[in-house]
Amino acid sequence: MRNRYNELRAISDSNSSRGSITTKILGNLKIKFPPLPTQRRIAAILSSLDDKIENNRRICNTLEADCQAVFKRWFVDYEFPDEQRRPYRSSGGRMIESELGMISGEVGGTTDKTVD
Repeated sequence: MRNRYNELRAISDSNSSRGSITTKILGNLKIKFPPLPTQRRIAAILSSLDDKIENNRRICNTLEADCQAVFKRWFVDYEFPDEQRRPYRSSGGRMIESELGMISGEVGGTTDKTVD
């Protein structure tokens, strides 16, 4: 790869400090490609990786939606699992009035006064 860089550097025009390669220079450049079967194997691997990336994106989106649903159910709807693994509020969990509005009556494993 370093030899290819030096080759390109040598044929680039010297009108700037960084040099540049024109389309005329590129048109005359000889580029070696691997045989067609090798190209097809490379394409198959890259396609497989693209499929895996897309599948991982779908999985991440699904997990994100699941996490948001659990967060809402537990911390907005107060349906976190109680001691018997039942949804807290709909199983009769006690709610109390607070500065923030109605919250769970369970504080550190004890129950405060309830508001019906």
